[in-house]
Amino acid sequence: MPTFYILLSVVIALLLGSAGVMTAVTGRVAIPWLRGSVREPMVWGAGALVLALAAAAVRFAGFGVSMALTVTGLLLVCLSYVLRGAPSGR
Repeated sequence: MPTFYILLSVVIALLLGSAGVMTAVTGRVAIPWLRGSVREPMVWGAGALVLALAAAAVRFAGFGVSMALTVTGLLLVCLSYVLRGAPSGR
């Protein structure tokens, strides 16, 4: 794998990982232009973390593992736009 693609996957993994951790810690999506459209920020954060893991695992894991992680992360991110949160009772 050429050096450029290794560096690109590391940068993508770091960006997605930091956004996922910030979302999981604060309960708000860390990327401002996505805050209004994401209904379940914690699910989005989990999906971003799985996508970061997939981007980091491209070099070391096989294609099947990396693709399974990517599909799982994309599924979680897509679900975060569709799911409704539980009523708060207020």
